[in-house]
Amino acid sequence: MAPFLWMLIAALILGLLIWAAQRGAGQGALAPTAAPAQGPAAAPAQGPAQEATYRITFSTPWGGANSPAAAPRDAHTGNMLLLAHSGRFSLYAAGALASDGIVETAMHGTLGGLDRIVAAAQAQGSVGAAAKAPPIAAPGSQQLELRVDAAHPYAAFVAMLAPSPDWFFGIDSVPLYSRTSGWVPRVEVPISVWDAGSDRGTAFANEPDYAEAVRKPIALVTEPLFRGGPRPLATLTFERIA
Repeated sequence: MAPFLWMLIAALILGLLIWAAQRGAGQGALAPTAAPAQGPAAAPAQGPAQEATYRITFSTPWGGANSPAAAPRDAHTGNMLLLAHSGRFSLYAAGALASDGIVETAMHGTLGGLDRIVAAAQAQGSVGAAAKAPPIAAPGSQQLELRVDAAHPYAAFVAMLAPSPDWFFGIDSVPLYSRTSGWVPRVEVPISVWDAGSDRGTAFANEPDYAEAVRKPIALVTEPLFRGGPRPLATLTFERIA
């Protein structure tokens, strides 16, 4: 056979061997997997997914001609504080000892101590927005606005009933969001009057102070404010406006 044919046959055999080796390697190796697309991380479930703004009206008939409870001639409130908070925060609780901030508000109508408590809680994330209003004569009403959000869907309110030893209007942990229907469009909340447990006085006066040697737990006020048992003396009406 001519040398040229031998060379051609050898080249064909070598090509077949190379092709077979490459094909076997390709079948035995795993093909590289494409990296998954990197999208934004899913937001953690937080309950309500949006914010809401409420107009809140404080109203009390106390001190008027048809007052539901005894009242002095100069009936009025102290400075008012309204705030949005999470389930990890409580402004006060019946049966618990009042904070120094609540005692200051209940005895003097000022908010310095509560301002510091609220600022610390905001830094920790358990309190959101807050709103304040000046004292009003009673009977009377006052409007405030408050923004609530997914992390702070509860509301709390406090204001001194004045003059008094250490009594205050108060509500705590009012839920403004429902898992079944979303943000509450409107709700009227009765407000009771509480004794901060820091003054043993029983008259409509805040001077002189008769400070308790040992602070007592927060409790509903009875005599001399009410006869026939304690009852709500004001209302807070929440109306969603945004």
